[in-house]
Amino acid sequence: MTGTMRAARWHGRGDVRVEDVAIPRPGPGELLLRVSWCGICGTDVEEYRDGPVVIPVDAPNALTGQRAPITLGHEFAGEVAEVGPGVAGFAVGDRVVPDICLFCGECQYCRRHEYALCVSWAAIGLHGDGGLAEFVKVPARMCVRLPDEIADDEAALIETTEVAVRAVRKGGVRLGDSVAIVGDGAILILILPF
Repeated sequence: MTGTMRAARWHGRGDVRVEDVAIPRPGPGELLLRVSWCGICGTDVEEYRDGPVVIPVDAPNALTGQRAPITLGHEFAGEVAEVGPGVAGFAVGDRVVPDICLFCGECQYCRRHEYALCVSWAAIGLHGDGGLAEFVKVPARMCVRLPDEIADDEAALIETTEVAVRAVRKGGVRLGDSVAIVGDGAILILILPF
């Protein structure tokens, strides 16, 4: 697939522009997704209002090779539009949601499968182009096929739900415990039913 697409790109504090950019090409081990739904996270708002917080500006990110401008969006789902070389198990038209955490695969944490602690950790939509675009390129190994029962708008909340579940687990909260939850975002709303 060639041509251009629209993307919401972070250029600096208070400077997000919807621009025409080239549709990315999937490389070996990658999928090109046609974004069906993308949320705007509090982190995206923080980067807009106060950034750069984590978006690389002065030097490219070690894993993605990218620096600002960056296409925002790490809460998204999409449909496979193109399958890169060497990818098995996915086909054009599959509905998927990606894990947005990128990792080196080589450090001590990655060898222990603790990817969130990777010394080179990065995130799609913050350190590399994300889902606030018509298309996004993602590693196939990080994608999960969606069942028909999950709608695209619900699928865009999977990353947010992961954060909520991890918070409850790390907090050691048990059924019947009394807790105080501070905040008003999507993660709070997802924690409440626990």
